Order: sequence, then C-alpha cells, then structure tokens
Amino acid sequence: MTEPALTVIIPAYNCADYIEETVNSVLKQTFSDFEVIVIDDVSTDNSLQLLNQLASADSRIRILSSATNSGQAACRNRGVREARGRYIAFLDADDVWLPRKLERQIEFMTERKLPFCFCGYGTINEHGDTIIGDLKIPERTEFYALLKSNTICASSVVYDRQSMDDIVMPERPRRREDLISWLATSRALGGYLYGVPDPLCMIRRLPGSSSSNKLRALRWQWAVYREVLGFGLLRSVYYLANFAITSLAKRSPISVALKRQVK
Repeated sequence: MTEPALTVIIPAYNCADYIEETVNSVLKQTFSDFEVIVIDDVSTDNSLQLLNQLASADSRIRILSSATNSGQAACRNRGVREARGRYIAFLDADDVWLPRKLERQIEFMTERKLPFCFCGYGTINEHGDTIIGDLKIPERTEFYALLKSNTICASSVVYDRQSMDDIVMPERPRRREDLISWLATSRALGGYLYGVPDPLCMIRRLPGSSSSNKLRALRWQWAVYREVLGFGLLRSVYYLANFAITSLAKRSPISVALKRQVK
C-alpha cells in the first residue's frame, strides 16, 4: 500500500456527539493524501460503533483501541508510533477543521522549509455556534512567549517527521501535555515556531470542561512552572501573572468584539 503523505491522529473518548462531524471535517479537506488514525480510549458510549461505521465507509480511516483508559497524550503517542505519513497532524475528537487547513499549512511549511507549523483558530460551543471567530494568534512564537500564553492548540499542529524528531507527549500527569510538548519542541528546534495566523480550525469549548475551568487551569499552569520546568517561586509568579492577564484579555468582551469572524 502506498504510504500517505500525512497522518491525522485523533484520540477519542466518549465523543459520540461530535466524532462524526470531526472526522468528516478531515474527509472534506482539499488536501486528501492522508490517513486517519483514531484511538478509542475505552469509551463507554457508542463512540467506537460510530468510528467503525466511518472506517467501513472510507479505507483511509484506521481505528485502534486502548486496553485501558490512558489519556490523550498516550493515545497521541500511540498514533504517532503507528503513523505512516511523513507529516503528522493532531486533531481532538470534538474539534473541526476548515476545508483548506491541511493544504494551507503544507504549502506554508514547504515554501518556508519549516519542520513545525500551527494555525489560528476560533471557538465553538457544544451546539457548534461560534463563540469567537478568530483568536488572533501571532505568526510566530517561542519558548518564553509560550510560558506567558500558549497560543498553540493541539488541533492546529502539523509537523514534518523528515525535518524533526517525533513529538512524544508526557503521559503523566494528564494535564498541560500539549504546552509541555510545544515548549520542548521550541527548545529542540532552537528558536521560533511559525504558524498561519488565519483561523483554520474551530475548538469546541464544552461546559464543565477542563479548558473552561479557569482556576484549575491556573493550578495546572503553576505545576508546569514549578514541577516540570523547576522554576523558582518569583519566576513562577511572574509567568503565572502574565498567563492570567493574557488569558483574560483574549476573552474579554472588548477583545472579542474586535476579532473578525470566520468567513
């Protein structure tokens, strides 16, 4: 079998309400030379049944099942190990891509000879209604900027395995594994990480999700500074204050009103 140019990796757990929309957003991409690996993490709803139906309808979709619930990072790592594509793209099971996402990012990486690329994104609610059309991410970021504001979401990332080592996400503890991975990638590549600033994917914010719990997010961010990076107290306070201010500013009513909507 001819190897695909790109592998899409989707960790899935109890995502029956959204997984068909998510997978279909991949199948509708204008860049079509891909395989899709979905890792079901012992879902207790009918996610696996829906995934098997999707796979039976499109040979590019492969379904893997975890023996025990292992978390998103472990599922992504397994997907990377199983991937046959030169490029790796991550996608969460309730997020969606705009049709030209992969095409735009592969062109961007090829033209600039980049090993890693992210893109802009908006947010939607559980009904698919737009909350923020465009979060206005920067065109580039680096280690110290990421410490103040993680502007890279997992569903926006594409990287080239021929130009950099595979990303291996930390599987314990099950928090902030994406940020920790981008920090490690920035250090490994020795400089800036570049992105397409246009919103090419939509991130779903669900009521009660970890991403919607601001106090929990601050505790997890603090753990990154203190436990993962080993920063001292004052340095950790400095970065946490920046993180808190930036997070509030990104979602303030004035800021949201100024952001353009996805066309």
